[in-house]
Amino acid sequence: MAGFWFDHWKAQKSAQHVDATRRRIEANIFPLLGARPIPDIEAPELVARWSRRLRRVALVIWPSAQCRMWDRFSASDGPDGYVAHAPDDADDRGTITSTGALASFPYTPEASMAAFEHYYRDLGDRMWDIYGPRDAFNQNADWISPIYMGLNQAPIVVMIENYRSDLVWKNFMSNPEIGNMLKRLDEVTAKQNRL
Repeated sequence: MAGFWFDHWKAQKSAQHVDATRRRIEANIFPLLGARPIPDIEAPELVARWSRRLRRVALVIWPSAQCRMWDRFSASDGPDGYVAHAPDDADDRGTITSTGALASFPYTPEASMAAFEHYYRDLGDRMWDIYGPRDAFNQNADWISPIYMGLNQAPIVVMIENYRSDLVWKNFMSNPEIGNMLKRLDEVTAKQNRL
């Protein structure tokens, strides 16, 4: 499915952007899935596998973090402005964005809670304020974002509520369009697997 998406997507992008994206997919997505057919992989499993990978990377980079902070790879505010952070030498600048860990509660509840507790208890006097966590921080630069970015705050609120009550999933899945879309997606995926 990633290959199918990539082939459709790349026509509108520069060769450099296409090559960088292809390398990220090959390095970070395909190894997580192995040789399993796409229809056998549920979205929560994919997110959980990706989250475990991010936690392992964070532990290597900052062993003292003890896997409490692991979202280095989201676009966010940073010491040098807004940056699309990624797990490669060119785009990893050491900035942690709280969105990934906190918006992953339904998929990685233990790791997300550990991150939440770290952000609130250990960094709370500098990182936490009236609207919740600030956008990002970078320990190497001794920097904490002065802003709250709604784009990054919204998934945190929605996914914590979804983890707590399943409200978002229930409302989303109750739409008849979603059932139809999932059936069509299964058909396209099955067709791709036969090729």
